[in-house]
Amino acid sequence: MRYFFDFSDPEGIQKDVDGVAYETFDRMCREAKRSIARIAEEFVGSNDNMNIELHVRDEMGIEVYNLRLSVEGKRARCMGI
Repeated sequence: MRYFFDFSDPEGIQKDVDGVAYETFDRMCREAKRSIARIAEEFVGSNDNMNIELHVRDEMGIEVYNLRLSVEGKRARCMGI
């Protein structure tokens, strides 16, 4: 089956128009996790806060899997310095 990976972040949505065929649903899920991790690497160093989502659609356009990754960075207060 062909699946389409649509990414969203605070700047908008990037729709997948090509899609990729996977033999099983589990293989698609593993690749979705790898994909969101690769996208997250692009944010490293650019901001302390990150919110990205991956919405996976099947060939009929139905969402079948969703991932959300949120990171919130805060500087710790150093006492006595």
